[in-house]
Amino acid sequence: MKGFLAGEGPDELGDRNEPPQYRASPPDVGIVEALLHKLGVADLDVVGARLWKSIHKLRFKPPVRGEVQNVLGLMVEADEVGADVLVFVRDQDGYADRQDDVEEGIRQAVARGYGPAIVGGVAVQEIEAWILALLGERRTEGHADAKAVLGDRHGTVERGPKVAAVEGADLTRVPEDAVSLRTWLGRAAAVLVVKREPG
Repeated sequence: MKGFLAGEGPDELGDRNEPPQYRASPPDVGIVEALLHKLGVADLDVVGARLWKSIHKLRFKPPVRGEVQNVLGLMVEADEVGADVLVFVRDQDGYADRQDDVEEGIRQAVARGYGPAIVGGVAVQEIEAWILALLGERRTEGHADAKAVLGDRHGTVERGPKVAAVEGADLTRVPEDAVSLRTWLGRAAAVLVVKREPG
C-alpha cells in the first residue's frame, strides 16, 4: 500500500519531514507512521510526505477556505504521486472551527472523487493529548497545553518517547473521552487493510 503522510512537524512525520538526503535509512518514524504500524498496517510504502505549513496552495472552484483548501491540496498531491491513502493529523490548537473545516475538506475530497482513501483528522487540542490518552490518561482533550502536561507527568518531550508510547499502547484501552483519537483510529481501521496485533 502506497501512503502519503502529512503533519505539523517531526513529531508527526519523523525523518520524513526532512529532504531525502537528511533522513536515516530506514527513516525514523513519527507518531503518524507509528500509529499505522501499531494498527498492523502491512507493507506501507511511504511515497511522499508534507509538512502542514508547506502544503501547496491550489485554487479550487468554487473557492474554499484555508483548512478545506489544505486538505484538498494534500489530496491532489497524494493523487499525483500515486498514493493509495492520504494519512494526516492536524492539531486543533484551540481553533474551534479548524476541526469542522478539516472534516469539510475530507468530505469535499471524497465528493470530488480523488483517488486516495483518507485517514485524517484533527487532534484535540494537540497530538500530545493523543499520547497522554495512549498512556491511559483520561480527559486529555481538555488540556490547553497537553505538551506541557506530557512533559510534567511523564517526562516525555522528545519524539522518541512519544513514538515509544504509541508502540507500547494497548489500542483497545484508549479512553472513551479521547474522541478525536478514537475517531482517527476508527477511520484508519475502516480504510486500511490491517492485521490486529495483540496489545
